[in-house]
Amino acid sequence: MAKEIIFDELKKEEAILLLKAFDYKLDKEGHILRPSGSKIPSELHPNKYLTLKDSALVPAGSMDVIDANPISISKFIRERTVEKDVCSR
Repeated sequence: MAKEIIFDELKKEEAILLLKAFDYKLDKEGHILRPSGSKIPSELHPNKYLTLKDSALVPAGSMDVIDANPISISKFIRERTVEKDVCSR
């Protein structure tokens, strides 16, 4: 039986607090900055950078920030499912 996956939506203020808790920041234009200070490029549009509006914050043992689009989210879930399957063998 497949595990149930639940998605929660955070208010802007909550998302900012969560980012700060993992040492991420926002620049003046609203782009999310990694702890190193670099912008996070979009997987679908590499010339664009992630902002709070178009990002999914996914804490899964560590903090990952990904595009909030079906392709990126399904890729993230697939990768985590494969990792768990390999580790459990």
